[in-house]
Amino acid sequence: MKYRYSLVDDESDLVIGYCNKVDGLTGKTVERANGLFHKIVLFDFVFCDEFKEYLKKRKERFLRLIYINILDDNTNIIAHFSFASHTDIRHTEFYTLNSHINFELIGYLNEVATKNELKLWEQWILDFPTEKNKWIDLDYGGRQDWLRMLRVINCCRYKEVVENKNKIFYLDGRNITSYDSFFIAFAEALNGPGTYFGDCLGGLDDCLCGGFGITAPFKVIWESSSVAVKHLDEEEWRRHRLYLKKYNKKIFYNDDNGIALNLNIFHSIIDTLISRGVEVVLIP
Repeated sequence: MKYRYSLVDDESDLVIGYCNKVDGLTGKTVERANGLFHKIVLFDFVFCDEFKEYLKKRKERFLRLIYINILDDNTNIIAHFSFASHTDIRHTEFYTLNSHINFELIGYLNEVATKNELKLWEQWILDFPTEKNKWIDLDYGGRQDWLRMLRVINCCRYKEVVENKNKIFYLDGRNITSYDSFFIAFAEALNGPGTYFGDCLGGLDDCLCGGFGITAPFKVIWESSSVAVKHLDEEEWRRHRLYLKKYNKKIFYNDDNGIALNLNIFHSIIDTLISRGVEVVLIP
């Protein structure tokens, strides 16, 4: 039977079990005496005997850091969500649990998904992006979802990074109208659809140092750059900061210290590229 989700123990790297339906990845919360937590429910969950046998060998064991994985049809991990569990289940209790139960976990997600993102994951499992600009009809939030998904894909190493020997790249700037859309379009220009090359200025800087298919120096010919000049300004940065604040609140992280209060995104992108040895040719 094909399963859509797996639950993996970080310490042992063993699969705890599988299911086809999960509720709570969008950041649903529950209040307990010691605070506010995320609540995850894995429906009709099937436990793996190998993990139960592993627990039998332990004197005492609690679930702590686990991964909730989204699987493709070949059981490859296309996405994962890290979860710090505060559900106390001793080993003696765990290996007596029956399969096909609704398995409930209480703890903290390190990131959450939107409902739209979960729908996109289902689409990508069946039809992973193989053409450029499949994202251009998405709204502002949809593009944020798309970029976050590209980062998760990269973290899971679902798509192999192939070294690209080209030294001249053409960036289609017609649809770069938001902070997120620059990183999507830039990755497509360098490595093709469904690839990742940073999701913020710091991430872009890291990727330019190597390990993501392209290493500077190289040349980028930025076509229709006037679109980005118009849209990637201080106002767009404030809009992005507001998004970050709302998102971080969902994962109980409210410290935005260190984030610049006022930034011209376009100028900062150019500065980042040039500082790493990228030649940028702007075509309005």
